[in-house]
Amino acid sequence: MYCPKCNGVMSYISETKTYVCHYCGTQIPAPKQEKIESEKVKKMRPIAYGLIIFFGSGVLWFLFSVLAGLEAAFSGTRYWMILVYVFGAVFFLSLPVAAVAEIVRWWRRRQRRE
Repeated sequence: MYCPKCNGVMSYISETKTYVCHYCGTQIPAPKQEKIESEKVKKMRPIAYGLIIFFGSGVLWFLFSVLAGLEAAFSGTRYWMILVYVFGAVFFLSLPVAAVAEIVRWWRRRQRRE
């Protein structure tokens, strides 16, 4: 920042929240800064988390299904099947749970308005 009087360099003093010119000593109060839009934190809604988990677990379910099939075909064991069951359950339950959470969120917001 430059001084409006002498066009000299100004430094910010945090204790007084002012800018001080190095050459002429002019003090200017620092302008109040509002938060930039990108600094404002917005919470993701439950349905967004549900969609992320849905697609992520769908990919993992498919991957572990293929691995379990290959394992069963070549070795006759089924150690990977537990992961198929886990990610299959997460895949099928993520959206209904997210929908219920979204409805609960909506209901609570509605109750606060009344």
